[in-house]
Amino acid sequence: MQEQNNHNSHTYMTGDEFIKKQKQKLQAVEEKAFKIAVFDSHRLMGNRIFVNGESADETKTGNYNSTKPIYIGEGQSPRQIKTGEFKNGKPRKTQKFSSYKAFRSAIGAQTNIVNLNLFGILQNDFITGLRKVDNATYEAILKQGVNVKKARGQEKHWGKKIFSLSKHERAQFLETVKRETILIMRG
Repeated sequence: MQEQNNHNSHTYMTGDEFIKKQKQKLQAVEEKAFKIAVFDSHRLMGNRIFVNGESADETKTGNYNSTKPIYIGEGQSPRQIKTGEFKNGKPRKTQKFSSYKAFRSAIGAQTNIVNLNLFGILQNDFITGLRKVDNATYEAILKQGVNVKKARGQEKHWGKKIFSLSKHERAQFLETVKRETILIMRG
């Protein structure tokens, strides 16, 4: 009977192989932490714009007009508005409101802050508009051309950057990268 040597089989790697493997692990950790931070910052930015009504300088975007009369047609409102009839019986195509703020109030939309969310289309496009370009690059885009015009128009109207990262969002991004890297490394 022949005796078998059952030595533990070890696979050895060179120093260069070990370093290469560790660099690959670190790169994967960095990419994951970066992705989490990107999505977190985008979420914060969306809340700032569409919930809190703040511009990129972290101040109130503005106040809705409460003095200038405005005519609103059915396609300009997310809710049906009563347009009534002229004296001759023909239907009106618009309804007059004492101001844009009064219109928003009449349809139950928020009026205490400018949240850029009337129909929800711009907000939805913004929220779903984050895409990966490569492992180190993500971009926030508005997929619908009409929303690009809306965003630019709002910034021009209010005279402020709105669809840019705020100082707080930038700082939070870096903090999230650090935190997530540590958490991932700990396992």
